[in-house]
Amino acid sequence: MGKYFPFFFVNLHTFSFFPPTDEGDKLLVLKVYSQNELSVVDLTDESKSCLPIDPGPVGSAVAHVDGHGTFVGGPLMICGDDPDECFVYDDGEGVWSDGPPKELDRYFPYGLDMHVDGLDLHWLSGGQRNPTETFDGESFAESVSLPANVLQHCAVDLGSGRAMVVTGQGMGDAAFVVDLASGEMEELPPIPLEHQGRDLYLAACGMATRSDGSRVAVVAGGEYLIWPYTPVTTTHLFDPDLGLWTPGPPLPEPRSWGRAVQYGDSFLLVGGTSTGSLELVPYVGSILRYDADADAWEELPQALEEPDLVGVALVAPQEFAVQCQ
Repeated sequence: MGKYFPFFFVNLHTFSFFPPTDEGDKLLVLKVYSQNELSVVDLTDESKSCLPIDPGPVGSAVAHVDGHGTFVGGPLMICGDDPDECFVYDDGEGVWSDGPPKELDRYFPYGLDMHVDGLDLHWLSGGQRNPTETFDGESFAESVSLPANVLQHCAVDLGSGRAMVVTGQGMGDAAFVVDLASGEMEELPPIPLEHQGRDLYLAACGMATRSDGSRVAVVAGGEYLIWPYTPVTTTHLFDPDLGLWTPGPPLPEPRSWGRAVQYGDSFLLVGGTSTGSLELVPYVGSILRYDADADAWEELPQALEEPDLVGVALVAPQEFAVQCQ
C-alpha cells in the first residue's frame, strides 16, 4: 500500500487562560442514535447555530457506535468498529471517501494521537480484544497487547509514547501505563472508586497542565456496572509525576457517555447522558472545560443545539475549512 497521508499532528498545547480567539477553533461532534450528523460548534463565538457536515457514509457505518476521529495530512479521518470502517472528509470538496482499512475489529474503539519514536501515531485500543493498533500515516499495524479485554474504558496520553488506561468493563479499580515503543506495562496505584470491586465505565478522561507546568490526568463521571446504572458526578485526579490519586471537583450534573477532547493545555467534556444507559435521554448539551489551576469546571457559553450521544468529538485545526454560520 502506498503512502496514504503525511500524518498531521494536531498540537493543541498552546492554550492560555483567556478564551481562544483563533478563527480555526472549531469543535467537531459526530452525534449518534438520533441525528447521525457531524456538526460544528464554533468555540470563538457564542452563537449556537452551526452548519452540520453531511456525514455521508459515516452516517450509516459509524454513527450507530462509538468511533474516533483524527486529522491526517489536513483531512479529517473517522474510524468505526469494523475493519474497513475508516472514512476521510475532504473539507475543500465537501465529500467523504474510503480511508485505509484497520487491522482489527473494534467495538467502542478509543483512540489517541501520540508521538512515538519520531512518528505521529494514531493509536486505537480496547473493545473486547486486547491487541492495539497504530496508524503511521500509511497504514494500520497491530501494536502492543493490553493486559485485559477492556471495554468502554478511557485513556490519557502521558507523553513520550506512553498512555494511561483506566476504568472500563473488566478493569475494576486497576490502572496501568502502556509504552507503545517497548510494549512494557506499568501497573499504577488502584483508582479509589466509590464502589470497590465494581467496574466504573463510560467515564471520560483528559489531561490538563497547570500554569506551573505540572500535569494532572482527570477521570470524569461515568456509571458503575450496578443496577440501575446511574451516572455519577465524581471525578478522580492522577498526578503522573507523583503517582498519586486524589478526589477531583464534582461535575455540575451527573454524566456518563461523555467525550473528553484535548484543547490546548486543558480539555473539554462534551455530550453524554445524565440518566444512564437504561434511559439515555435527556442527553447533556453543555460543554465543560476543566480549569487545572482552579481545580474547577467551567461551562462554556456554547452548547450542543440538539444534544445526543457523541460518537466522535475533536477540535479542528485552523486549516480545516468548515465554518459555522
